[in-house]
Parts: sequence; C-alpha cells; structure tokens
Amino acid sequence: MMNLLYGNSDFNDLLQECYLTQSSMLSGIEFLTKANIYDNKDGLFYSAFFNLSIGIERFLKIALVSEYMYTNNFQKPDAKFLEKKGHNLIKLFNSCAEIGSKYDIPIAPLDIEHKAYGLFNFLSSYANKTRYQNLNKLTNKYQEYDNHPIHSWAELSEDYLRVYINSEKIETELLKHYNKYPNATGYTHYLDFSGQPLMLLDLLMYQYIVQRSKPYILNDLIQTLKPIYQILDKISINCNNGSNADLNSLVKLPYYGELFPFFYANLQMFKRTKKWINRY
Repeated sequence: MMNLLYGNSDFNDLLQECYLTQSSMLSGIEFLTKANIYDNKDGLFYSAFFNLSIGIERFLKIALVSEYMYTNNFQKPDAKFLEKKGHNLIKLFNSCAEIGSKYDIPIAPLDIEHKAYGLFNFLSSYANKTRYQNLNKLTNKYQEYDNHPIHSWAELSEDYLRVYINSEKIETELLKHYNKYPNATGYTHYLDFSGQPLMLLDLLMYQYIVQRSKPYILNDLIQTLKPIYQILDKISINCNNGSNADLNSLVKLPYYGELFPFFYANLQMFKRTKKWINRY
C-alpha cells in the first residue's frame, strides 16, 4: 500500500483546518441561499449563521497562524496568540488587515464606516452571544435581550437592499411580486417582530427583501475576505516555491489558493448558483 506524504504534522493540522473552513463556508452559503423568512425553514438561517461564523473565524485564524509561522522560521505561536482574540470576527479581521501592507495587499479595517461592518458585526454577535438566545430566554438568563437573530437579519437585508438597489426599482419589483398573489389579503398565522399578527402583504414584503438582498450580502462577504485569501496564496507559494524555498524539504504550508476557490465567486454567481456544498 502506498504511503501518502502530505508534509509534517503542522502541515496536516493546517490542511484539516482548511477542509473545515471550506466545508463550513460552502455549507453556510448554500443554507443561506435556500433559507427564507416565514416559510417554516428558519433552521436553514441558523445553520447558515452558524457555519458562516465558524468558517470565517477559522479562515482568519488560519491566516494569522500561517503568517506568523511564515515570518518566524516556521515556529508556532503560543496558545495566547489566538486565545486573546477570542471569537470576535471584527478583531480577527482587523488583525489580518494589519499585515496586508507587508505583502502589498492593502486591506481596509472593519470599522463602522466599512460597508461590510454590519454583516460581520451580526455574524460576530451570533458567534459570541445570539446563537444561544432562544435557550437563554427559555431559562431567563438575562433581563433584556438583543433583537432575535432573524429579526436582525431582516433589518440587515433591508439595509443592503437600499444600498445596492434604488428605491424606485424596489417599489416596482415589490408591486410585481404582490401581483403574483392577487388573493393575498388579510392576516397570516404568523406574528411580526413586535408580536402582532402579520399581514400577508407584509409577509411577501419580508420574503422579497430577504431573497433579493442575499446575492449582495454574500458577494460583500467574499469580496471583503478575498484580500486575506490573496495573502495566504502569496505566502504559501513563496514558502513552497519561492527563490528561498528548499524544494527538497517537506511542504511547509498548504497551497491555499487551491483550497479556497470560492473566493473567485462574484455577484452574478451568487445570483444564479443555488448549490455550493459540492461545487468545488
């Protein structure tokens, strides 16, 4: 039986993290693509938020650890290197942004002015707190609670829609959407976010907002992370095949450019592609 040599144990640990990240990101994208509000598929939202928050966190930590090893003769950082950053996606992203200039890849920090700040703040909050909100409320853990995650997602979706699509077009598309359901009158058996009976027209409006905004949200997510992917691609090629690489030694870092091809996805792909998990 042939023994496959992938590299040293650090290489294998990094490679397995890449597989976890790739699977989490693609699953999150597909679940979010399929999810819709008020159609008894809320579980897809939770799965999407869970997978995307995990995938982003692990991707950013791969970048920080790999860059540390690359610039420190492949010595590993100590446990506090990642522990002090926790699960805060904005802090992790900004730590990665700080190293971009070393590789001639400028990365704008995620601050309140960044167009993707709301998205990353939502996913970071979900990773740290709101993913437990249903259980916390059932056990009276707090006196007050943030908005429900799906409520927050609906608000984020509307924000994106108004940034990328002008108001006149939104109104025109909504009218066309309503016309598909000529008998859509009265109330549904759902409650709105304030606990009042939800009108059928409002349900259709929420579904339009959430569905229409998804490609823009996903594209923003990928384009925001793409420069960090480019850093990983550059350092893995340099250390394995660069002018100072020892071509007779074990491979030091996985070829990140080949492991995360979804960073080449664009807005048009997010508009038309429904299946992502087995795409790459």
